[in-house]
Amino acid sequence: ILRQALEHHSDFACFMDDDDVALPHMLSVYMRVALATGAEVLTDFSDNYDLDAKGHPVFSHRSMAVGDALSHNFFINNFGKANFCARPAPALRIGGHQTGPQSNSPYVDWGFFTRASLHKLRIGLVPLALYKYTKHSKDSIWYSMTSQRNRFDGHGKMVRDLQDVVPESLRDMI
Repeated sequence: ILRQALEHHSDFACFMDDDDVALPHMLSVYMRVALATGAEVLTDFSDNYDLDAKGHPVFSHRSMAVGDALSHNFFINNFGKANFCARPAPALRIGGHQTGPQSNSPYVDWGFFTRASLHKLRIGLVPLALYKYTKHSKDSIWYSMTSQRNRFDGHGKMVRDLQDVVPESLRDMI
């Protein structure tokens, strides 16, 4: 997707999980923020819903984020959400999205944000909920990838990404 965006001279490529629903103004807000801030990656908050007994969505909570705070985000993903837009060239320079060994995990967005932060990309956090997420929705990949192995793969990939930028003398600490 990022390569195609670059070939078509697109300013951004946007990613969403299969079970997310964009609010009508999501892209226009992202682009206004990108123009105002020069951000290379943009993410936001989300409104989260549970399904009631009849399968209807019921508002649960707003999921917030802290943005680019690597020391915090290394332990838990609060960079932003799986819903994000990135400038294709910088995103490809850091390895793209969902690449490398153990990339088949529920943490591909967390891994992308970790690499973006480690490589000093400007990550813009829009402090608004710009999409809806329904937990345990029928087609959610997240809920089919919650084994210990999937979690290990996701965390293992982030540790390797971090080891790539840490001096060799400190790698055993990671």
